Amino acid sequence: MLVHTYDAQLAAGAVQPIPADVAIDGVAEFLDTCNSTPAAWPHEAATIHYHAAEGRSWLLALDGTGAWPAPLTDDTGPASASATGTAEQFSSSSGVASR
Repeated sequence: MLVHTYDAQLAAGAVQPIPADVAIDGVAEFLDTCNSTPAAWPHEAATIHYHAAEGRSWLLALDGTGAWPAPLTDDTGPASASATGTAEQFSSSSGVASR
């Protein structure tokens, strides 16, 4: 729902700030619904770390079993790539995949 609200505001030329808690939920939802797949990743296994300035972080694992988001923990290995920004930046525009 968040992306539709943002798109409507953008179309109307009246974009409003996204509350941090809503934006954080939006990042997690986007990773769960738009980046999860059981289709095998056809390349070398990789991980992407997303770090929100508000303190939350996520991991997207890409491997032969598909693509799976998970919370990023202290014992997670190094990332193949990473992105840092506010949860609002990750949640708005075209979503976290464009950052």
